Amino acid sequence: RLVCGVEKEFRGDEKVGIRISADSVEYVNRDLPCFDCFKQFKGRHVVTSLDKVPRGHWHKIAFESTPDRVEKIREYVLSVDCGKFTYMLACPTIYEVQSPFGTKGSMLPELKTYLGNKDAVIYAIGDYENDEIMLRSADRSATPSNGLDSLKKIPNIIVVGTNDGGAIADLIEIAEKEQSK
Repeated sequence: RLVCGVEKEFRGDEKVGIRISADSVEYVNRDLPCFDCFKQFKGRHVVTSLDKVPRGHWHKIAFESTPDRVEKIREYVLSVDCGKFTYMLACPTIYEVQSPFGTKGSMLPELKTYLGNKDAVIYAIGDYENDEIMLRSADRSATPSNGLDSLKKIPNIIVVGTNDGGAIADLIEIAEKEQSK
C-alpha cells in the first residue's frame, strides 16, 4: 500500500523513481539515470509497472529523485507510517524503506555466524542515515569526514578521510594496525 500511495501521490512526476529490491532483482517503475548502475546486472534490472512486481521477498523499497522531491516523499511516507518499517535517507536523493530486521546493522551478528567466528571483529564505514544502525552495531566503526555530523557523534566512531579521498584506505590501515597487535 505504501508504494501505491507514493506512486499515486507523485503520479505524473517523471523525476520520481521507485525501486523495489526483491530476491536478486531490482524492479523499477521507469528508466531513469539514477537506475543506470543496475543495468550492468543482466536480467536483474527490470523496468515494469509496480503492480506487476511479484509480491513477497521484498527487502527494500527506494524512492529516488531530487533532494526537494525526496523530502516531500519522506514527509508523505511518515504521514502514513504504519510502524512496521525502518525509514532512512541513503543520500540526499534516495529514501529507503525496509524491514527493521533486515538493515545493515541487524545483519552483523548473522555475518559473524556466517563466518563461523563469533569473536570476529567487524569493521564498518558509513556516511549517511542508512548506515547508522550498522555503525552502532559494528565492533569498530568509521565515518568519512564529509559524512553526516550526527554519525560523528556515535561513541567510539573513527573519523577518516572523505568519501572520495581515502576513507576506505584509512580504515584499512587502522584495521591492519589493530589486528597486528
